[in-house]
Amino acid sequence: TGPWMGLTGDVDGQPVTIAILEHPSSTNYPTYWHARGYGLFAANPTGRHAYDPKQPERTLVLQPGQSATFRFRILNRDAHLDHRQLQLEMDLLHQHPDRDHRDRGVLVGGAGVTR
Repeated sequence: TGPWMGLTGDVDGQPVTIAILEHPSSTNYPTYWHARGYGLFAANPTGRHAYDPKQPERTLVLQPGQSATFRFRILNRDAHLDHRQLQLEMDLLHQHPDRDHRDRGVLVGGAGVTR
């Protein structure tokens, strides 16, 4: 678990970082992250028991009229960002959660689920 997860590598010889940052107001924060070598890179806010059987199951049941909100920021940069740089991006998310940072290679995302 953690507030963000980032992957770095090279595409056509050029450095790249992709990261997903989770806002603390998200349902079931902090999430568990899932990455595989074949390209899967995802947040799993209800999957903690699947990753660690010692953890209690985390379920999400919405009653009529209830809602849940998941807020993430997706960062795509033409550089190898290290832990410190990704944490600075997380700090920006905390300071300006609704600000569009497209000029920094960031897409703002949020999803609400209502039953």
